[in-house]
Amino acid sequence: MELDIDYEGLREKFRPERVNLLLIAEAPPRGRFFYDVGTSKSDSLYLEIMSVIFLGLTQGVPRERTRPCTNKLRQYKACYLKRFQENGFWLQDTVPCPVDGKDPPKAIKDNIGRIEKLICKYEIKKCILIGNSVFQIKDSLIKNTSVKVLNDLALPFAGQGHQAEFRKEFSKILSQNGFINKGNGKLEDDHGKQVCS
Repeated sequence: MELDIDYEGLREKFRPERVNLLLIAEAPPRGRFFYDVGTSKSDSLYLEIMSVIFLGLTQGVPRERTRPCTNKLRQYKACYLKRFQENGFWLQDTVPCPVDGKDPPKAIKDNIGRIEKLICKYEIKKCILIGNSVFQIKDSLIKNTSVKVLNDLALPFAGQGHQAEFRKEFSKILSQNGFINKGNGKLEDDHGKQVCS
Protein backbone atom coordinates (compact mmCIF):
# COMPACT_ATOMS: atom_id res chain seq x y z
CA MET A 1 0.00 0.00 0.00
CA GLU A 2 1.35 3.39 -0.99
CA LEU A 3 1.65 6.01 1.76
CA ASP A 4 0.26 9.44 1.05
CA ILE A 5 2.88 12.13 0.61
CA ASP A 6 2.25 15.58 2.06
CA TYR A 7 3.43 17.42 -1.05
CA GLU A 8 2.62 20.95 0.12
CA GLY A 9 3.89 20.31 3.64
CA LEU A 10 7.24 19.08 2.36
CA ARG A 11 7.58 21.93 -0.15
CA GLU A 12 6.94 24.41 2.64
CA LYS A 13 9.32 22.63 5.04
CA PHE A 14 12.16 23.08 2.58
CA ARG A 15 11.24 26.60 1.41
CA PRO A 16 14.21 28.93 1.90
CA GLU A 17 13.74 32.07 3.94
CA ARG A 18 14.76 33.95 0.78
CA VAL A 19 14.35 32.15 -2.54
CA ASN A 20 17.37 32.89 -4.76
CA LEU A 21 16.38 30.48 -7.51
CA LEU A 22 13.09 28.73 -8.14
CA LEU A 23 13.21 25.51 -10.15
CA ILE A 24 9.85 24.79 -11.76
CA ALA A 25 9.05 21.21 -12.80
CA GLU A 26 5.87 19.61 -14.15
CA ALA A 27 4.29 17.47 -11.40
CA PRO A 28 5.49 14.95 -8.84
CA PRO A 29 5.27 11.33 -9.97
CA ARG A 30 2.95 8.99 -8.06
CA GLY A 31 4.61 7.47 -4.98
CA ARG A 32 7.81 9.49 -4.91
CA PHE A 33 8.75 13.11 -4.46
CA PHE A 34 11.80 15.36 -4.70
CA TYR A 35 11.46 16.48 -1.06
CA ASP A 36 10.48 13.10 0.41
CA VAL A 37 13.53 11.76 2.26
CA GLY A 38 11.95 8.29 2.07
CA THR A 39 12.18 8.25 -1.74
CA SER A 40 15.24 6.21 -2.63
CA LYS A 41 14.60 4.99 -6.17
CA SER A 42 13.48 6.47 -9.47
CA ASP A 43 14.51 9.88 -8.17
CA SER A 44 16.45 11.18 -11.16
CA LEU A 45 15.39 14.83 -10.80
CA TYR A 46 16.73 14.94 -7.23
CA LEU A 47 19.91 13.05 -8.15
CA GLU A 48 20.73 15.20 -11.18
CA ILE A 49 20.08 18.55 -9.48
CA MET A 50 22.16 17.64 -6.42
CA SER A 51 24.90 16.11 -8.60
CA VAL A 52 25.38 19.43 -10.36
CA ILE A 53 25.00 21.78 -7.39
CA PHE A 54 26.92 19.87 -4.72
CA LEU A 55 29.10 17.29 -6.46
CA GLY A 56 30.15 19.43 -9.41
CA LEU A 57 29.17 16.85 -12.04
CA THR A 58 28.79 19.16 -14.99
CA GLN A 59 30.30 17.43 -18.02
CA GLY A 60 27.07 15.87 -19.15
CA VAL A 61 28.58 12.52 -20.01
CA PRO A 62 26.93 9.15 -19.36
CA ARG A 63 27.91 7.44 -16.10
CA GLU A 64 29.49 10.65 -14.80
CA ARG A 65 27.86 10.02 -11.42
CA THR A 66 29.17 6.78 -9.94
CA ARG A 67 27.19 4.36 -7.78
CA PRO A 68 28.99 5.56 -4.60
CA CYS A 69 27.94 9.15 -5.43
CA THR A 70 24.36 8.04 -6.03
CA ASN A 71 24.34 6.11 -2.75
CA LYS A 72 25.74 9.13 -0.90
CA LEU A 73 23.09 11.44 -2.34
CA ARG A 74 20.35 9.04 -1.26
CA GLN A 75 21.80 8.18 2.13
CA TYR A 76 22.19 11.83 3.12
CA LYS A 77 19.14 13.14 1.30
CA ALA A 78 17.88 15.11 4.31
CA CYS A 79 21.27 16.84 4.60
CA TYR A 80 21.44 17.65 0.90
CA LEU A 81 17.89 19.00 0.90
CA LYS A 82 18.71 21.20 3.90
CA ARG A 83 21.78 22.53 2.14
CA PHE A 84 19.72 23.09 -1.03
CA GLN A 85 17.33 25.15 1.10
CA GLU A 86 20.12 27.06 2.88
CA ASN A 87 21.53 28.08 -0.51
CA GLY A 88 18.18 29.58 -1.51
CA PHE A 89 17.11 26.91 -3.99
CA TRP A 90 13.47 25.84 -4.06
CA LEU A 91 11.77 23.37 -6.37
CA GLN A 92 8.07 23.73 -7.13
CA ASP A 93 5.92 21.61 -9.37
CA THR A 94 3.53 23.50 -11.62
CA VAL A 95 0.88 20.89 -10.87
CA PRO A 96 1.02 20.36 -7.09
CA CYS A 97 0.21 16.63 -7.07
CA PRO A 98 0.57 13.70 -9.50
CA VAL A 99 -1.19 14.17 -12.83
CA ASP A 100 -2.40 10.53 -12.93
CA GLY A 101 -3.48 10.17 -16.53
CA LYS A 102 -4.74 13.73 -16.90
CA ASP A 103 -3.53 15.78 -19.84
CA PRO A 104 -0.22 17.22 -18.50
CA PRO A 105 -0.18 20.33 -20.75
CA LYS A 106 -3.76 21.16 -19.71
CA ALA A 107 -2.98 20.52 -16.03
CA ILE A 108 0.04 22.83 -16.30
CA LYS A 109 -2.00 25.53 -18.02
CA ASP A 110 -4.67 25.21 -15.31
CA ASN A 111 -2.03 25.73 -12.59
CA ILE A 112 -0.01 28.65 -14.00
CA GLY A 113 -1.79 31.00 -11.60
CA ARG A 114 -0.57 28.97 -8.62
CA ILE A 115 3.06 29.41 -9.66
CA GLU A 116 2.56 33.11 -10.46
CA LYS A 117 1.11 33.66 -6.95
CA LEU A 118 4.11 31.94 -5.34
CA ILE A 119 6.53 34.05 -7.37
CA CYS A 120 4.78 37.23 -6.27
CA LYS A 121 4.25 36.17 -2.64
CA TYR A 122 7.91 35.28 -2.07
CA GLU A 123 9.28 38.01 -4.38
CA ILE A 124 11.18 35.46 -6.47
CA LYS A 125 13.39 37.10 -9.08
CA LYS A 126 14.91 34.13 -10.96
CA CYS A 127 13.66 30.74 -12.11
CA ILE A 128 14.57 27.80 -14.31
CA LEU A 129 11.86 25.88 -16.15
CA ILE A 130 12.40 22.11 -16.28
CA GLY A 131 10.88 20.16 -19.16
CA ASN A 132 9.34 21.17 -22.46
CA SER A 133 5.77 21.23 -21.15
CA VAL A 134 6.73 23.63 -18.36
CA PHE A 135 8.78 25.79 -20.71
CA GLN A 136 5.54 26.54 -22.55
CA ILE A 137 4.43 28.78 -19.64
CA LYS A 138 7.47 31.06 -19.99
CA ASP A 139 5.60 33.90 -21.73
CA SER A 140 2.86 33.92 -19.10
CA LEU A 141 5.37 34.06 -16.24
CA ILE A 142 7.26 36.94 -17.85
CA LYS A 143 4.03 38.82 -18.62
CA ASN A 144 2.38 38.38 -15.21
CA THR A 145 5.33 38.49 -12.78
CA SER A 146 8.70 40.16 -12.42
CA VAL A 147 10.59 36.85 -12.52
CA LYS A 148 13.49 36.34 -14.92
CA VAL A 149 13.43 32.94 -16.64
CA LEU A 150 17.10 31.95 -16.88
CA ASN A 151 16.81 29.33 -19.60
CA ASP A 152 16.25 30.45 -23.19
CA LEU A 153 15.45 26.92 -24.33
CA ALA A 154 13.56 24.08 -22.74
CA LEU A 155 15.70 22.21 -20.24
CA PRO A 156 15.23 18.47 -20.77
CA PHE A 157 13.65 16.44 -18.01
CA ALA A 158 16.28 14.77 -15.83
CA GLY A 159 15.17 11.20 -16.52
CA GLN A 160 14.34 8.80 -19.32
CA GLY A 161 17.86 8.79 -20.76
CA HIS A 162 18.33 12.58 -20.68
CA GLN A 163 20.30 12.73 -17.41
CA ALA A 164 23.66 13.67 -18.95
CA GLU A 165 22.09 16.34 -21.17
CA PHE A 166 20.19 17.73 -18.16
CA ARG A 167 23.38 17.97 -16.06
CA LYS A 168 25.26 19.73 -18.85
CA GLU A 169 22.53 22.29 -19.60
CA PHE A 170 21.54 22.86 -15.96
CA SER A 171 25.18 23.43 -15.03
CA LYS A 172 25.61 25.88 -17.89
CA ILE A 173 22.57 27.92 -16.77
CA LEU A 174 23.77 28.01 -13.16
CA SER A 175 27.28 29.02 -14.19
CA GLN A 176 26.11 31.76 -16.59
CA ASN A 177 23.98 33.28 -13.83
CA GLY A 178 26.47 33.33 -10.98
CA PHE A 179 25.27 30.36 -8.96
CA ILE A 180 28.28 28.69 -7.40
CA ASN A 181 28.74 24.99 -6.89
CA LYS A 182 31.48 23.75 -4.58
CA GLY A 183 32.01 20.66 -6.69
CA ASN A 184 34.15 18.86 -4.13
CA GLY A 185 31.76 16.02 -3.39
CA LYS A 186 31.52 16.98 0.29
CA LEU A 187 28.61 18.64 1.97
CA GLU A 188 30.22 21.46 3.94
CA ASP A 189 29.05 24.70 5.46
CA ASP A 190 30.54 28.05 4.46
CA HIS A 191 33.35 27.59 7.00
CA GLY A 192 34.46 24.25 5.58
CA LYS A 193 32.87 22.25 8.40
CA GLN A 194 31.50 18.95 7.11
CA VAL A 195 27.73 18.81 7.66
CA CYS A 196 27.28 15.11 6.89
CA SER A 197 29.92 12.43 6.85
